[in-house]
Amino acid sequence: MVDIGHLTTFATLSQGLSVTTISSPAACKHIQWTSQHTILGWWSNTVFATQTNRHIIKAAIMGREATVIDAMRVRVTLGSGESWMDAVEWSMNQGRWWRQNLIDIPGTVWWAVVQNIGAYGVEICQTIVSIVVYDFLTHETFVLDNAQCQFGYRHSVFKTPRAQSWFIISATFDLTTTNHHLITTYAWLDETLDTPIKICDRVRSLRKTKLPDWRIIPTAWSFFANPVVDENEKNRLLCLDPHLVVYPFGSQRKVSAGYLIEKTVGKWWRLWKVGTYEKHALIMVADWHVPWSAVHDAAFTLIWLVREQWWLTLVPEVLMVT
Repeated sequence: MVDIGHLTTFATLSQGLSVTTISSPAACKHIQWTSQHTILGWWSNTVFATQTNRHIIKAAIMGREATVIDAMRVRVTLGSGESWMDAVEWSMNQGRWWRQNLIDIPGTVWWAVVQNIGAYGVEICQTIVSIVVYDFLTHETFVLDNAQCQFGYRHSVFKTPRAQSWFIISATFDLTTTNHHLITTYAWLDETLDTPIKICDRVRSLRKTKLPDWRIIPTAWSFFANPVVDENEKNRLLCLDPHLVVYPFGSQRKVSAGYLIEKTVGKWWRLWKVGTYEKHALIMVADWHVPWSAVHDAAFTLIWLVREQWWLTLVPEVLMVT
């Protein structure tokens, strides 16, 4: 057995059968895929049991390439093992802008794509052009366009059963050099943020104020997805609490899971060595090297408490693998 805790969001006490690092596309052909394999990228929002019968494949393909499309756009391709934070900084320093609401989110490009990371009204899928994939079962390489990735709220095709053997080699994004599309209608943002750098500065300030430093405190940041509800369910919840925080989400509504948790147990709640962060109830934190059972018990206790009060079931963003 080998340590796999350092690959999980909580740095839990976890061991697996093996860890194989894939640092080039050519290395993919050497994997003999079985149902015991699991693909991970660092900060992959996965918590393993203390001992799991899994072979881990770690995405570590590096590489950055930029191609000018026209006077306003640049297409950037990133290896799946690239740090999302570093890649965003690299692009910014060269005058190439993403939707800057996604700045300073830790993890690899692999994890960002699989999770369809989002923050402050923006999702990564809004800039994705295509994904290059290697299938460990068929040993074929193919390209998915944005629609084929089936992106949804904290979801992509890579989370579905048929894609468990799909390894992301690289992702290509459309960035802007001028005429930027700025999203400033989400909470804590406003129309005075009229340049990408102003959005960057505000989002960075918010993250430092509201979120723990993941380098110091084991955390998954947003542990639960915000529930997506229809109009009737939104109205039922507003009858329970007229101050409920609700955001537009297409034809539906997204309810603040952090608000639900805070009104149920308060901002700071603990069950043994795992609990909510004192500055933001949606953020779960832990002591270093806690067992898997501590994270599991705290998460499902919170789910039960919220359901008892609101008749609404929270769904973890974090995947728990036994």
